Amino acid sequence: MIKYSSYFNLFIGIILLALSRNNQNSFDFLAILPILLFNWISLFHLLKNNLKFGSWHFYLGYTCIFLSVISIAANGILFTHLFFLKNTTIEFSFFLILIRLIFDISVVFQVITAIKVSKNLSLGLQEN
Repeated sequence: MIKYSSYFNLFIGIILLALSRNNQNSFDFLAILPILLFNWISLFHLLKNNLKFGSWHFYLGYTCIFLSVISIAANGILFTHLFFLKNTTIEFSFFLILIRLIFDISVVFQVITAIKVSKNLSLGLQEN
């Protein structure tokens, strides 16, 4: 499950990274970079069949959760404003914000799941 969400997050993240760079939106560009780094590290560990993280992986994961929660709040507000305006000229922004909301929720789910699995693996190794 974590592998598929890592692939999904990397795919959507790279698309959002390119769109944010094209739109000259530097906050989105800088907020997506740690998320892509965490997904790449998670996928690298999954492909090696070792999801045991070091302490800096946890800090990076918590940073991803923090950035995603801020982005969820900001994009949620934008999404509700665009939904109630019902202006046809902003359809692209509407779908871009919706995709970003889905991406951020997926990132939070993936990071929490990866941290739980890593902690369970480290607890299981300590018991043996």
